[in-house]
Amino acid sequence: KNQKVSFALNIKNHKIEDYVNAIEYLFDNPKFILFLRHTNRLDLKFANKTISKDIKDGVVTIKNSFTSKRTEELIKKDFEDISVSNEAFANKEVNIVIKEIINRQGETEKKFYDTNNQELEDIPDRITSSQVTTISFVANYNDGEILENKGNSLYAYLPMNEHRFRFPFFINADFVLAANRETLLDNPWNYYLLANIGELLVKWVAELAQKGEKNCLKLLPFQYFDDTTLDVKQLAQRFNKTYQTALKAEPFILNHKGELAKQNEIIIDKTGLSKIVSADKFCHLMETEKSLPSEKIDSEILKKDIFEYIEAMKFEDVIEAITDNSDFNDWYISTSDEQKTALYKWIDDNNIRTREDNLK
Repeated sequence: KNQKVSFALNIKNHKIEDYVNAIEYLFDNPKFILFLRHTNRLDLKFANKTISKDIKDGVVTIKNSFTSKRTEELIKKDFEDISVSNEAFANKEVNIVIKEIINRQGETEKKFYDTNNQELEDIPDRITSSQVTTISFVANYNDGEILENKGNSLYAYLPMNEHRFRFPFFINADFVLAANRETLLDNPWNYYLLANIGELLVKWVAELAQKGEKNCLKLLPFQYFDDTTLDVKQLAQRFNKTYQTALKAEPFILNHKGELAKQNEIIIDKTGLSKIVSADKFCHLMETEKSLPSEKIDSEILKKDIFEYIEAMKFEDVIEAITDNSDFNDWYISTSDEQKTALYKWIDDNNIRTREDNLK
């Protein structure tokens, strides 16, 4: 523990340039150190470059000696108890099983098999022999705010060049890789990992929402992965199914009462009246037990089609609800001149928008 380790490569002269280019290419993105286990510092002696990593209270700080941005912060969440068992596979409807066999040395060992009793040789023995596996999520973090990732996002301890599955954050897991070591193999073990990711990322966003992380909802993919092409069909379907289920079943939206709510417990005020009369008064006037998203979080993404169970209140709906409404009349009588002026402007603005929408 905490010991320095040095690596030296004995290679032929004509290969040196290739190795140098490959190593420097890797170092150009300091985030490659993110998921290297038991590695907190790397020194590239011939290029005089250093990368270090520090993790404290779920915040990862990466420092380097050579880029324009010397320090990066990220937030990290490890799910360390993902079961590796036949029961867990069945629960996620993944058709693989672990069997104990007697090898040629007379020793008992575990192997993965598919439903046709064919051994899945691509899955490493270290996974087969484990009782649990870990899935880690990491998000860019700057000045106290979560930032979306725009590029490749999957790691198998080192970054992958997997462009078919991109997330707004980084994911590390014991993925089984294709021969090129850069993309996901169409493999039942990967189906299992993606099925867990679809479920866990909604739980993670819920945790961040409860902490008041303003941009936490931006970590949610706002569309499902394309499952129409043969090479990704099973992989995409496994993620899409659990993600869709979690979006419906999990309370992950911080509401105006400071509580986590499910989609079908949320309404969105597309008119802006709630900002004038208050969130509680708006819900009362709409005669609903549902709540509005908290103003502490950026909820713009909830207007996307993927959040299909959220009710959106349009101008026509709101006007109908407040017309000849004694509670609204009482509010109007008792409210300030400033609020009345805001109400008049709200009516004018929404009338204009409604007419424009009708012309489209």
